[in-house]
Amino acid sequence: MNVVGPLVLVATAIMGLNSSMASVLNATTPMFTVFVAWFWLRQKITWRKLGGVAIGIAGVSVLVGGAPLQMDNRAMLAVGASLLAALLYAMGGVYTRKAFHGTPPMVVALGQQLAGVGLLIPVTAIAPPPGPIDFGPTIAVVVLGLGATAGGYLIYFWIIRQAGPVAASGVTLLVPVSASTIGVLWLGEPVTSGLILGLVVILAGVGMLIDFPRPKERP
Repeated sequence: MNVVGPLVLVATAIMGLNSSMASVLNATTPMFTVFVAWFWLRQKITWRKLGGVAIGIAGVSVLVGGAPLQMDNRAMLAVGASLLAALLYAMGGVYTRKAFHGTPPMVVALGQQLAGVGLLIPVTAIAPPPGPIDFGPTIAVVVLGLGATAGGYLIYFWIIRQAGPVAASGVTLLVPVSASTIGVLWLGEPVTSGLILGLVVILAGVGMLIDFPRPKERP
């Protein structure tokens, strides 16, 4: 729910979208987390959070409407896969808070990665790589697996343990900014008004969902 499903959906979505658009859609995770946490943990939904969700939905509409891509059936399925991945991330974060509260983050992160490997290995027998695996892709998988996935989830589960799933899902605020920057500078992806406006609107909505800690007053 927090590894295999979302990562497979993200990998599928990126075949029909560019990395900038996919990363912005990933930032909708806190929107789903608000409702999942309400249903599963009985956390209260305020009018401010409902407003944030509404603004986030508007941002997704702006992003999809202004995309520099032909929004055919393949692209719309990719958008749906990205949003479904965000929902699964939300469900995984809330479930972790409920089922593994108090468990060391290292244990949760390691167990999750091992379970994910166990689930995906049989899939390689059904859908093997289309060609031989050389040194470059192997290094890419190792770097992404150890750094972006294992290391990232270790920090993610620590935040869930300390501050809860809604606050932890706020890390997606950083994803579209960094991913869009890398996509533009490294992959030469276009910067469009729809991308920038959709990013701003979605981040504004997500910002309304997160209860940032207030600074302590000095005595």
